[in-house]
Amino acid sequence: EFQRRYLSVIERLAANILLIPASETETHNGPGGLFRLCLELAFYCAQAAEGIVFAGRATAEDRRREEPRWRYAAFIAGLCCQLHRCIVSMTVVIEHGEVWPAVQEPLEGWLASHDGIDRYFVRWKKQSHQGGASAGLMVTRIVPADCLQYIQDGSQRIIPIMMDVIAGIETRERQPLFELVNGMINR
Repeated sequence: EFQRRYLSVIERLAANILLIPASETETHNGPGGLFRLCLELAFYCAQAAEGIVFAGRATAEDRRREEPRWRYAAFIAGLCCQLHRCIVSMTVVIEHGEVWPAVQEPLEGWLASHDGIDRYFVRWKKQSHQGGASAGLMVTRIVPADCLQYIQDGSQRIIPIMMDVIAGIETRERQPLFELVNGMINR
């Protein structure tokens, strides 16, 4: 189960972003910085989720079914909430100037389709903006459908809330998942 739910997602994340940094001069700015940042957030979110009751108003049976899925959603939200960086903050190019279509395909696959390319370059965008919603474009490439279905089978509320959290969208209703992930980001 660990292989299917966690390791497969981590491997897909690695294939999607390879060794790109998370930022130009701030945190996690070296090779593999974005991958490390995503892993750290996922770990801390999953760890902190153990102490939170997400389905407090549900029946005992519903809580027993939902709580493991909420904790897994915390892991996924932590893993994916910073993916917007590779879409809104940087452009990845190869020697000939061709730009990685970050929304369309994983970086690993794109580089493999260009024979003889052994390196890539990151160009930082001058006017980077908060674009958390763009991270949602990459979630289905990183999280396999059966893992999303596992979450959905717990409650139909979890995935929409998880996607809002990944996008950084705060709802009017108090959401423990948003508070958890946002707290880890701002740590």
